[in-house]
Amino acid sequence: MKARLATYLLLLISVSTGCDVTDPGADGDVEVSLRSPNETDGAALLELVGPVRNVVMLDHGRLLTHTAGDSTWVFVALETPGRIRFLVQLTPGGAVPSVSVIQVSDGDDRLRADLEDYSVRLR
Repeated sequence: MKARLATYLLLLISVSTGCDVTDPGADGDVEVSLRSPNETDGAALLELVGPVRNVVMLDHGRLLTHTAGDSTWVFVALETPGRIRFLVQLTPGGAVPSVSVIQVSDGDDRLRADLEDYSVRLR
C-alpha cells in the first residue's frame, strides 16, 4: 500500500487527460466506472468538475479525495487489481460533474503510459 501512496503523489503532478463520459442527466447518486483497455488496473486518479457532496468507495481498497473550488480529485487504490469504480453523491439539484482521467497505474504500481483508450462511464 505504501507503493500505491507513492504512486498517488506522482499522479497528483500528472497532466490531465480528458475521456468520454456518458452523462445520465439525473440527480442523486452516480456510479463512476473506469473503462479500461486492460484486464485490470491497480489505482487511478480522476478529476470531477461540478457539484459533489461525497465520494464513496465501492470495492476493497483506499479512496482519497481533495476538493478545491468546483474540482474534486479522487484517488482510488484497489487492494487487489480489478475494475476501478466508486459512487459520487451529488449535491441536491446539482448537475452531473464532468470527469477526466488524470493517471492510471497497473497492479504492480507502474504508471500506464497511454490513457487514450480509457473512458469513464457514469450511471
